[in-house]
Amino acid sequence: MGSTPAVGTLNKIWKLVALMEYLSIFIFGLIFAFVGIPILQIISDLLFTWCEVVKSKASVVITEANADINRLNAEFSEVNTDVIGFQAPDDVEYVYEDEEEDCCRENLNKKIGF
Repeated sequence: MGSTPAVGTLNKIWKLVALMEYLSIFIFGLIFAFVGIPILQIISDLLFTWCEVVKSKASVVITEANADINRLNAEFSEVNTDVIGFQAPDDVEYVYEDEEEDCCRENLNKKIGF
């Protein structure tokens, strides 16, 4: 009992159908890779941008409140620099070791006449 030609043809058709299924999955994968992923990326970018806008609105409110606080502090606080025992620092010239040598050389050069 051999196989009839109809059974062989059916097997070939089923193999062709399976191959078409794999080919259709491959084509849908390519379409998704070239079209679907960029669309999903654009949607995620829009969502992240919306989140940043919400955060920036909160930052603006906080900045305005800080500006009001600083303005009120400037209005109500008195600046008084007259303090008992306050002494302004003298304008003392600090001489470092390297500068001492240069200073002495300059004085020596002045004495010698260079």
